[in-house]
Amino acid sequence: MHINANKYVQRLLLQPKSILLSQLYGVYKAAFKGAGQDYLQSRLYEEGDDARYIDSRVTARNIEIYTKVFTEERLQDVVIVFDISPSIYVSLDNKSDSKLLENIVFILSNIVLSNGDKLGYIAFSDKVESYSSPRNNPSIVFKINEIINKNCRKTQTNIAPALEFLYNSFNKKTLVFLISDFYADNYFDLLKLVCTKFDTIIINLEQINLQWDNAILLIKDSEIGCVRYIDSNKNASNNQPKEITRYVKKLGVDYIETSNIDDFVKKLYLLMKRRIFYLK
Repeated sequence: MHINANKYVQRLLLQPKSILLSQLYGVYKAAFKGAGQDYLQSRLYEEGDDARYIDSRVTARNIEIYTKVFTEERLQDVVIVFDISPSIYVSLDNKSDSKLLENIVFILSNIVLSNGDKLGYIAFSDKVESYSSPRNNPSIVFKINEIINKNCRKTQTNIAPALEFLYNSFNKKTLVFLISDFYADNYFDLLKLVCTKFDTIIINLEQINLQWDNAILLIKDSEIGCVRYIDSNKNASNNQPKEITRYVKKLGVDYIETSNIDDFVKKLYLLMKRRIFYLK
């Protein structure tokens, strides 16, 4: 049976179900696009013009007051770079759960498309598995959802190839959301280049499922296949922060750490509000 992907995804497009969620659509535009306009020229000030756009330099050289004129706002290119290596997926009772990643990507995708911007993606594990250049087409959400739920990979996390591909393949004005659990090594130099070229928001995923006290657990690493025993008490007390928390402080980029028990919408909203404050 043939499915019209465009119509199917349009019915799935996220509808605001809370005051906070509905506010994300407007705040996104202010936080990630700002004025969103390029300076074109200066002209004589007319009654009703916004006083904030008065061109003080041109006015100082002339007797009359001049105001700045901007070109129309252009579409923003947004690329979601997300990790689909096995460590992203939670395995309980031989069932794999990708809801945390799926929900975050779905929220971001719908905010971007609802504001009329162009959406692209890069899905990676130890290599770039799939990608799409930015376009304003709701069917891309259907494709992303299909990729996330096809979790039959037996590879390790390697962020470097995805960052290198991103840096070489997309233009400078692209807004980038980088989503991973960041259980990887040797990617800081490439991450620094990416954050220098693009406006980058890093989202660190933490999977939190069951709390075990005074237990010895048999754990299998989903990426390398290694099986080992761990003491739940020792494991909790020796939980060291990942390198990404140190990297983001050095780079000074926007950062969200979230888990499947956190309110991601609230964290994203607060990040947007901070960006608006810094833009003023």
